[in-house]
Amino acid sequence: MSTPHPFRFGVTLFGAASRNEWIAKVHKVEDLGYAVLQVPDHLGNQFSPTLALMAAAEASRTLRLGTLVLDINYRNLALLAKEVATLDLLSEGRFELGLGAGWIERRVPDGRHSFRSRKSTCGQAGGSRSSAQRSLRRWADDLCWSLLFAERI
Repeated sequence: MSTPHPFRFGVTLFGAASRNEWIAKVHKVEDLGYAVLQVPDHLGNQFSPTLALMAAAEASRTLRLGTLVLDINYRNLALLAKEVATLDLLSEGRFELGLGAGWIERRVPDGRHSFRSRKSTCGQAGGSRSSAQRSLRRWADDLCWSLLFAERI
């Protein structure tokens, strides 16, 4: 049985013209009482989700921070796990990971990545999700050990 969670409202931001504008947008989202800030993952003219969310984590104290959603077809999952484990640690556990397999064929920019049917890609995503979870746990453990070691130096 799942644990009930309170209903939350969130905002999706795509980017800004400057760092100051991004921080101002994050402050406004938090000041208006929203619970979640999400950044989508497309190849268009917008911010990199993990970097934008790290800046948002520094600028806010209460916002949950999430990806809407990261396309696993464009990423090395071990490196992604390292990035999101770091983001989760540095945001003090406020990060929410959204993974997906892509669904818009025209978003495949140059033919380097073939567009597969949603069914076959999502079948692969199921296996990739467990791989990402294992890598995420391993990287999170490694980060914690590294931080403990650094404190002793």
